[in-house]
Amino acid sequence: MREDGYDCQDINECVDEDLYNCTDEFHKCVNTLGSYRCECDQDLYFIDGKCRGLAKNETIPEPVLPTPRVASTKEREQGVQISILPNSAFKWDFQTDKSFKEKLASITTNYCGKNKKKCALKEETRQRR
Repeated sequence: MREDGYDCQDINECVDEDLYNCTDEFHKCVNTLGSYRCECDQDLYFIDGKCRGLAKNETIPEPVLPTPRVASTKEREQGVQISILPNSAFKWDFQTDKSFKEKLASITTNYCGKNKKKCALKEETRQRR
């Protein structure tokens, strides 16, 4: 938390091996806002729990998206639901999901940076977590 009590300051977990856990020797830590992710070195792909190259005529497997957890009552009341019509030609895949989440986080961060009272807790003396 920054001194203003509203904004968060990112910690680069990748500079300290005790702060991140990449499971493969060919993983590299990539810092993200508020967290990190592990990526395989260039020309390697995470397949069957390991970073490895592709065999001849092998294609990159599409990552399996995790099943969303069940939202709490409060989350459902305060949440926004986005629906994609089943007959649309739109395809939701891993890359679209990743890009959407990154863009949504960026928009939310920018909005709350400019509209602190709307994003902060009701009690002015308390700090956002």
